[in-house]
Amino acid sequence: MERDKVARNSFTMKSSTTLSATRQDQGERCQPSESDVNEEADEKIKPILSVDSMVKRKNQSTRSQPRKRKRKVSNIELCPVKTLRAWADLYSANYRWFQSGFKKLDLLLGGGINTGEVLEVVGSSSIGKTQLCLTVASYLAAVSEDSIIFVDTANTFSPTRVQALYQAVTTKPLRQGLKQIKVYKALNAFALNTVLEEIRSKLQNRKDQFFRRLRLLIIDSIGIIAPFTKKFRGLALMAETGRRIQALAQRFNIALLVINSTVRDEGPTALKPALGETWSHFADARISMYINPLDKSERLMALVKSHNMKLGSCVKFSFNDIGQLS
Repeated sequence: MERDKVARNSFTMKSSTTLSATRQDQGERCQPSESDVNEEADEKIKPILSVDSMVKRKNQSTRSQPRKRKRKVSNIELCPVKTLRAWADLYSANYRWFQSGFKKLDLLLGGGINTGEVLEVVGSSSIGKTQLCLTVASYLAAVSEDSIIFVDTANTFSPTRVQALYQAVTTKPLRQGLKQIKVYKALNAFALNTVLEEIRSKLQNRKDQFFRRLRLLIIDSIGIIAPFTKKFRGLALMAETGRRIQALAQRFNIALLVINSTVRDEGPTALKPALGETWSHFADARISMYINPLDKSERLMALVKSHNMKLGSCVKFSFNDIGQLS
C-alpha cells in the first residue's frame, strides 16, 4: 500500500513538471524574439527625408528637364502725336462718320454721325424722335449698301413712312432698300438684352452678309428700362444694358442711335432725361429736342454733350408733309 502511494506521488510530480515544461516551450514559441521585433519595425517605419535632401532632389529633377527659352520682347518706342492733324488722322483711321440726311443735325455733330460711338437723342413725347430715327435709317439705306437694325420697344416703327422717306431720296428699287433694314421687337428690358446679345453673337460670327455690313443700330427707346430703375436690381440691369451698347459700338465699330424720353424736374415746366445721371455716362454724345419756351410753335435741337464738339449749339427744325426734317 505504501509503495503504491509513493509511486502515485512520483507520477503526479513528473506529469506536473513535464506539463510546465511544455507550457514554457509553447510560450517561448509564441513570444517573438528581439531580432524579429527589430526587423518588423524596420519594415514598417521608413526613414524621413530632411529638408536639405528634399531640396537637392528637387534641384536634380529640374536640372534633368530641358529649360524653356525665354522670348525676348523688343522695346517698342511710342511716338507722341504732337499736331492736331495727326490726331485727326489717328481718329479717322479707327472711326468714320456718315451723313444723317438732316443737314442741321450733321452741322451739330461736326459732319455726321460717328461710328464707334453712342449718340443719345432726348426729348419729350411727340417731339419727333422716332421720325428722326426713320429719316436717318431710310437715308442711309438709300445712299449706301450698309445695313441698319431698328430695335422697336414701343411699336413705333412705320414701314409706310420708311417707304415714303426712301423714295423721296433715291430712285433705287424699294425692295432693295428695305432689305437693308431689319426690325427687332423688344417689349421689355429683358427682351432688349436678349436682342442685343443675339446681335453681338451674329456680329462676332460674321457669317451673315447683312451683319458684316451693319453700320447703324437704332434703339427706340431705351426708356423701357425706367420702370426697373426704382429697385437695386433695376440699376444693375440698366448698367448691364449700357455696357452691352457701348461694347457693340466700340468693338464692332458701328453707330448706336439711342432714343430716351424725359421726366419732370424741379419746377413746373422743367424736364430732364430719363434714367437719371447714371445713364448719361454710357452716351458719347447727346442731342436734346425740345419746344422753344418763348414760341410754342418752334422746335429746337441742341447739342448738350460731346467729346469733340462745342456745346450749346442750337438749330431749328420742322417736318414736311412726308415727315422729312427741314
